[in-house]
Amino acid sequence: MKKKLSCLLLTLVLVVGALTGCMGSNTALVLNADGTCVYTVKYMYEKETFQTTLDEAKDKSPLFCGDFAKAEETVGDMTYYTFSRQLTFASADAMKTALTDLTAYINRMKEGSVNPSLYTTEFIASTPFSEVTLDGTTFIATLTGASGSMTSSMSSNMTKLTDNTSYADIGAVSKKLYSNGSIYGYLKSCGFLMDYSITFPTNVTESNGTISGTTASWSTDTIPSDSKLIAVTSGNLLTSDTEAPVISGVKNNGLYRNAKLTVTDNVNVKTVTVNGVVIGNTKLKASASKTYKITAADANGNVSCVSFRVDSTKPVIKGIKNGKKVTKPVTLRFKDNYKMKSVTINGKKVNNKKATVKKAGRYVVKAKDAAGNVTKLVFRIV
Repeated sequence: MKKKLSCLLLTLVLVVGALTGCMGSNTALVLNADGTCVYTVKYMYEKETFQTTLDEAKDKSPLFCGDFAKAEETVGDMTYYTFSRQLTFASADAMKTALTDLTAYINRMKEGSVNPSLYTTEFIASTPFSEVTLDGTTFIATLTGASGSMTSSMSSNMTKLTDNTSYADIGAVSKKLYSNGSIYGYLKSCGFLMDYSITFPTNVTESNGTISGTTASWSTDTIPSDSKLIAVTSGNLLTSDTEAPVISGVKNNGLYRNAKLTVTDNVNVKTVTVNGVVIGNTKLKASASKTYKITAADANGNVSCVSFRVDSTKPVIKGIKNGKKVTKPVTLRFKDNYKMKSVTINGKKVNNKKATVKKAGRYVVKAKDAAGNVTKLVFRIV
């Protein structure tokens, strides 16, 4: 465990990526009235778990070269080591470039560093955001896979839930999250924290996060399913939205062997739930045999729902084993966990429940269910 944590610190120390819980980050942006901007990032490592690892990494990590201010912070019943650094920018455009372009981000981190050589792509795997719209009145930012993948290695059963380049297996995820009620509850139970904020010179009027005067903020509890953060100080970007999210890839009441679906919205996908459990992703796949109900809501409360069934279980053929030779008639019985579509023996359709073969010969039996799963069996009567 210690070796694994040490590797994480040495290779992913400046991003929130493939982590095993007990840590987090805090990212704060400030737009000043004179046009200048401030970016502050704080990385958090649970003290008891990471003490040994931090000591081992201190000579190799940028966190320990003097660029980051080290402190301790207690959140709930956990105490964290925190490492903070603040960067100032002459304009919103300059900050936007640094936070979305990896080369620019690394170069900006090198400026004023005690040891600039430590800042490489080995240590900084990605920028905080993949896309940013930023001016005096509008902030729209999409978290990168590394910043947004809050759960990427918390469990061997978990896939990247908020990295929207990947499809989350909602069967496994729902089972894992069920006792916590949501992905957010699961993350908090693991001690994982993730906070973002943007502060304008004037009051925030709309946001898909939490508004407090001139600041909009997002936490582990409120990061949208599409990882898009929105805050404005004028206009009605969110409240003017009357279009519900679109759930594509499956049809309502459809039946599939496996399914992949994508949730999109013209402005923002706030939440996606699967059978009542909040999932932090907009790209989902389902392979476990069961019925799924997907509900997607945007930041203005517009909602879309779709229900479908996945049947990945093949039909069962009883009466003889595959490859067997017998000298007497064979009675075959066919069964499916959901709905049988057809059964053929040597290409000819027979009863979907039962068939008897008496004559000598080679027989190829195929049973196909409504979802397209097929079972094949071959036998001989001699």
